Amino acid sequence: MESENKPDISFEAKPQLPGIGTSFFILILGVMTGFVFMGIFVVIGKFIVPAESVPVLNKIGLVLGTMLFVLPALIYARIHKLDILLLFRMRRVNLSVMIISAVTALGLVVVTDTLDRWMAPAINTWLDSTIGLLSPELMSERILEQLAAEMKIHSFMDGFLLIVGAVIAAGVCEEILLRGLLQRSLEAHYPVLISVAISSLVFALIHFNPWGGIQIFIIAIVLGAVAWRTQSILPTIVFHSVNNFTVLIFNNLEPSALLWYGDEHHVFPWVSMGGLICTLLGLWRIWILTSIEKKETK
Repeated sequence: MESENKPDISFEAKPQLPGIGTSFFILILGVMTGFVFMGIFVVIGKFIVPAESVPVLNKIGLVLGTMLFVLPALIYARIHKLDILLLFRMRRVNLSVMIISAVTALGLVVVTDTLDRWMAPAINTWLDSTIGLLSPELMSERILEQLAAEMKIHSFMDGFLLIVGAVIAAGVCEEILLRGLLQRSLEAHYPVLISVAISSLVFALIHFNPWGGIQIFIIAIVLGAVAWRTQSILPTIVFHSVNNFTVLIFNNLEPSALLWYGDEHHVFPWVSMGGLICTLLGLWRIWILTSIEKKETK
């Protein structure tokens, strides 16, 4: 009797999915809710609390705001009595897939960082000649300095909140919304390539970061492909979290600690090649493991 009550979370399981319009509405509402909540903390920091408390307060807002991204989706699932494991594509996967996902994510960080450094001068020049004309605060150099400053760890509490918010909460909540809910709804109506492309574009747009948009989009394409192939967001949560954690660590290392990696404008070729090989081998291995799993479930 007990097994009859367990949801089918195999490759073939087909959950009751919201329509594409509903999925977009849930996503937009969730993101707006989270950003409004973060904005409240920014206002409190600007007008109420002492200046020395502002960085920690903003990071608390980041944690809570990011967690609120999924609130409308959870409410929707509750109202319609849907199983969240099925709805959000949280199928259990082989431990090997999870480990390989973590290692592959490290390679992907290098690949996307290499591409970003190649393309950044042209992209930043164009943005400075368009968006940058609106305000000096929107010039690329100023924005990139601000983004780096927001990810700086100045205390134990800073580090703890950044790991919880930018690594764990972002990895889980963004994957639930993008690869779990939206992409799966798209896959029910469109071919996989189109579904992955649309969800990846949305993922890039909601970050409101055109200075890193290409890098974010490429990462999202890989995450979308892995979520579809494994029929689970658990590997992509690992991908996402490892990516963010690695970027966080790199952002807080002294330049002298990264002399082996590259300089301000380039990643050394052998590092880039190592990252590319790691990424391709990792994705190939995930593909093979999921092929074996699909055969075993038939």
